Amino acid sequence: MLRNEIFDQGRHWKGKIGFLTVAMDQTVESDMFSMAPTHVGLHFNRIKMSNVVDEKTLQSMSHEIKKSSESLLPDGSVDLICFACTMGSIVIGDEKVKKLISSVQQTSTKVITLAESVIEALKFLSAKQVYIVTPYIDKLNNLELEYFTNQGFTVDNIEGFNILLDSDIANVSPDYISHFCVERKNEIQKSDCLFISCSSLRSIDAIQEIENELSIPVITSNQALLWNALKTLNIDTNVSSYGKIFTK
Repeated sequence: MLRNEIFDQGRHWKGKIGFLTVAMDQTVESDMFSMAPTHVGLHFNRIKMSNVVDEKTLQSMSHEIKKSSESLLPDGSVDLICFACTMGSIVIGDEKVKKLISSVQQTSTKVITLAESVIEALKFLSAKQVYIVTPYIDKLNNLELEYFTNQGFTVDNIEGFNILLDSDIANVSPDYISHFCVERKNEIQKSDCLFISCSSLRSIDAIQEIENELSIPVITSNQALLWNALKTLNIDTNVSSYGKIFTK
């Protein structure tokens, strides 16, 4: 029997996307499966990291990235690898993260980070002034403020929930996220866009409600990452129910 009579393009013929998440993450996988179009493969590996989310533990991931990347579809069939940690991208550095991943992957495999995906999304929306909501402690918020300022954005304000454990961040309810943002409606509406930071926050479940209440675009970490991944692979980004970024 001929080979082309046995095999087709497989279930994921539109593209295969790999994700590197932090060890304690409980949100990225379910978010991606909720948002992704059909026939797009989603493949996950975890990077060793403490449950504590601070500058030291985030930086420690730089020693584990290669190991986690190596076993992510090692046959070389993954089209794109996404580093799925907002503050990890910022603390370690976008370019360093991409270099570490690329060093153990096929040259044809593209690599993106979560932080740079947010930047791409904000630029796509022509946003200049950004209001940022995070779950982080103040020291991480200061680093995030510096990152976005260096990228040329005016950060009108950055507010955090002051949560130290990743497992606690994953348990913040979407209703609380929505209430927190809507309560600051008058202030946030002065910005071009609201960015809700952190891949562990269940913020995609609150996007639609917040956009309806605030009448400005809402970007979240996981939403921006998937949007940028699809765009990078030239896959249709017309995904419903997860914000204006997908329908603009």
